[in-house]
This record gives sequence, C-alpha cells and structure tokens, in this order.
Amino acid sequence: MILLAISLIIGKLCQIAAGVNFVLNGANHRMNAISTYPFYIFDSWEQQIPPASEMPFKGNALIGNDV
Repeated sequence: MILLAISLIIGKLCQIAAGVNFVLNGANHRMNAISTYPFYIFDSWEQQIPPASEMPFKGNALIGNDV
C-alpha cells in the first residue's frame, strides 16, 4: 500500500468539537466505477486493491477560516 503525504490544514478562528476524527489518505477510492464505495476493503469480496496510479489524488484537506 502506498500512502501519500498529505496535510490537514486548519484555518484561523475555527471551532472543532472534541473527539472529531479527520479521515485523510485511507478514504481514497476510485471515481470511475459503478459505485465509489471501496468494496475491496472487505476480505469476503475477493477483489484486489487497485494500484495507487488508478486512485485520484485529491491533495491536502483544507478547513477554511472562521468555520
């Protein structure tokens, strides 16, 4: 598995609740299939994990200012 180096960028004056989780690299999935759900994460589906070259790179996660 290839993990891409991305960052979570949080703007100024943001209020984020306690216990919030941000999902970054692990949520990457194909966008050109019938479903965008990553069924290959389940062992019972017997599907191969697509290579990183077939996954869209969405870049850094950005939470804007005053959110």
